[in-house]
Amino acid sequence: MAQSASGKQILAGDEVTILGCATAISGTGPKASVTVADNTGNSFVVLASDCAGPQSEDPAMGRFGKKFSVGDSVAIPGQAQSVGAGVGISQITTKVTSGVSVVHSSASAHAPHKH
Repeated sequence: MAQSASGKQILAGDEVTILGCATAISGTGPKASVTVADNTGNSFVVLASDCAGPQSEDPAMGRFGKKFSVGDSVAIPGQAQSVGAGVGISQITTKVTSGVSVVHSSASAHAPHKH
């Protein structure tokens, strides 16, 4: 059973929101590649259009047309595809909007949103 940041159980198929920080951006606009570090230090790469972030400076443009930069907090919605075995904090593979699958800690996922 994987445990979310809020202590709720996450199962394969659950809709989750990964919380992290943009640590690098390559390119511009919604197709920019964004390296995200979750709150446990795991890093993965997604498209800027997968992320919701605050309105700040260029170069990346997120899901709602808001631009964000390195150092900004981002939220990435997706669906948990697989959940690591064990009790407590586990690794989760989540498929995000662009179709990319990312591996992250269950502790970086906001409480599951049921279908």
